Amino acid sequence: MKLVKDVWLNDESKNKNFVFSPFSMDNTLGLLASGASGDTLKQILEFLNSESIDDLNSKNSQLIIDVLCKTKTGLELSFVGGIWCSSLLKRSFKKVSRTVYKSTADTVDFANNSKEVLKRVNTWAENKTNGLIQELLPANAVDEHTVFILANSLYFKGSWNRYDQFPPSLTEMSKFYLLDGKQPVDVPFMSSRGNQYIRCFESFRVLRLPYKGDWNSTDFSMYIILPEERDGIGALIEKVSSDPSFLDQYLPVGAVPTRDFKIPKFKICFNFEAKRILKKVGLVFPFDYKMAELTEMLYTKDLKAELTEMLNTDDSKAELTEKSNTNRMVNSKSTLHSQSTLHVSEEVYHKCFIEVDEVGTKAASATAVVVKKVGVKGPSRVTPFPPVDFVADHPFMFIIKEEQTGAVLFMGHVLNPLSN
Repeated sequence: MKLVKDVWLNDESKNKNFVFSPFSMDNTLGLLASGASGDTLKQILEFLNSESIDDLNSKNSQLIIDVLCKTKTGLELSFVGGIWCSSLLKRSFKKVSRTVYKSTADTVDFANNSKEVLKRVNTWAENKTNGLIQELLPANAVDEHTVFILANSLYFKGSWNRYDQFPPSLTEMSKFYLLDGKQPVDVPFMSSRGNQYIRCFESFRVLRLPYKGDWNSTDFSMYIILPEERDGIGALIEKVSSDPSFLDQYLPVGAVPTRDFKIPKFKICFNFEAKRILKKVGLVFPFDYKMAELTEMLYTKDLKAELTEMLNTDDSKAELTEKSNTNRMVNSKSTLHSQSTLHVSEEVYHKCFIEVDEVGTKAASATAVVVKKVGVKGPSRVTPFPPVDFVADHPFMFIIKEEQTGAVLFMGHVLNPLSN
């Protein structure tokens, strides 16, 4: 929620549809925290509202195991992590990455094969998201100075819980009103008859669309938050992003009869570089680096990026990662000379996809952090409502979350359903 407002106000999503995965981003930062120490660790924990690294890892482990790794009837769901490193992982970090964040590690040679490693990471992300996320890392993201890459991927495919939620025969073209008085566009709107989970407030209304689960349970739902005013999306994002209790306070609990009920089909693929936003909302230390000019000596006195708990420079105490070749020494240009010289490089790459239609939802995300050496770039029960309308014919927000834990897998906004 800390990122939504800033992304909305800046170029990342200006006049664009937007989707990202809080769950994927949170777990990437959680894994990064497991390799941090000192003020860097403290700042990441504060950003993630966690008391300690043990508390953070315990919560993330529970979410990943209980929410994402259990076999569920009616939907496809997976979460996996990956680590590509040029040096030796500390035993403690390797254990946390494997047991908590479901990450497998691979030893690579960034110095001589940086392009091959980049291609390998992108292929991994594409395979783990069933082809929905392609080219997670841009061409210049990896070079000979890269020390390691942390990444994860999240895949979700769910069908609506009601078999007749959106009969294709009721889908028809209708007008969707754009911001700034632009001409409306004709888009396909899905429709349905019968009761729906809707709750109305003064300036917005909320729709819940449950996904099919085990034994007709509804572990996951999509929420569409529709402002009353056609140009009210900005004020709505301001309210949602500034109210920590929004997802608990304003959600529907009972089905109500409907009159006019229409939701547009939409498909979004969105990628953004999160480093600037993370720094602006208070996460600074992991990205901080300094180097003395005109000298080959690294200057680390004022370095804040204390990523000291990941790699081990003492070969006698280190354990090689899976799939490593113990007979091959990593090129000296890509080995780690000083743990205190690590910092997160130019960007934190996040890419997300979502498609909503009559059948249900397909969604996927991937997040990658590239680390280099310094100097290289539930509300209470409510009384029944009278029949209500829910016509999402102007910009709105959406959220996909797990009902028991409240974990938000995906969220974003639709400004124009015709724009991918």
